[in-house]
Amino acid sequence: MLFYNLLSFVVAHEFTHHVHGHSKQRGADSSSFNEIEDKGETGSLEDQVMEADADGYAAYHVLANLIDGGGRDPALAALKIKEKAGAVQDEVLFSSFVMVAGAFLFARTPVDLDKVNIHKLTHPPQAARLNYLMESAIAWCKQNRPSLAVWMTRDRFQEIMKAVAKATWGMNGGVTWEAQSAFLVSELGTEYLKTLGEGLKAYVAAL
Repeated sequence: MLFYNLLSFVVAHEFTHHVHGHSKQRGADSSSFNEIEDKGETGSLEDQVMEADADGYAAYHVLANLIDGGGRDPALAALKIKEKAGAVQDEVLFSSFVMVAGAFLFARTPVDLDKVNIHKLTHPPQAARLNYLMESAIAWCKQNRPSLAVWMTRDRFQEIMKAVAKATWGMNGGVTWEAQSAFLVSELGTEYLKTLGEGLKAYVAAL
């Protein structure tokens, strides 16, 4: 069930590159989209905005299918929670998506950040990417399941992420996000996040 939702997320992410015009904007460089190796210094802030946009739109599709669509009943059966209350089912299903999102990024080797390379990455750093992805997921909840947006507290999210980090430990080479997170809360990191966030907001508004 987790793999199915991970695969759905990746496919929806790639789908977004097409339907939101990312591939067309890239032109001859459209083949450079790469979701396997995302740490190269061949990108730009515009590329990172498109990747964050693709993550957000993919989150909407996966959650709509998993919680409100055809993916719900198979997931409930796989998790053996068909007899649980609807609210509990929603919480478990949403938690499973959060696990998938975290695992997708935790399995990647964290990017070493500095003021020179931060704007040359093809994707936002993993910690920033997860933050924007979760903002989109919470936005979906607010529109469709407001109680889930309240239920997924910061403490609950961190508890899930600790479990995911433990389960995926070693897959990324055994490197933590500490250095990356420290850079992102620095003055340079804060400025970068503000610029990326404003760029993403403007891009989505223009679609």
